[in-house]
Amino acid sequence: MSKGRHDKPSEVLHFELMAELMEWICSKGIPILEHTYNPNSFGNWSLTLGSRMRHKQGRFVWDGKDGWIYVDQRVHPKEPFRDPWETVEIVRDHSRNPKEIFETMRGLIEKHVDQKMVL
Repeated sequence: MSKGRHDKPSEVLHFELMAELMEWICSKGIPILEHTYNPNSFGNWSLTLGSRMRHKQGRFVWDGKDGWIYVDQRVHPKEPFRDPWETVEIVRDHSRNPKEIFETMRGLIEKHVDQKMVL
């Protein structure tokens, strides 16, 4: 485990912050489909939201190497190999502070769900 600029190992901090984000997402009634995390690849992670039965799914991706957040959507995900992801927004996060990254991600999720761009 690696310790960054924080008191806790980065892996522990990631899962604590992800648990808070997922609780908030669930309180909004948004289905969570998948979460990935790779501490050995710059801390990259993604969160896929939506329903397998709905027409849209949203994927929110943190690229830890370059400091980018990607918001992707997939329409008609009934055939996942035939329905590629389309990037609908890219945000640069210069802070590299996990708490700020998660807050930015929360704002993007709220924005894209409210605007029906994803889900």
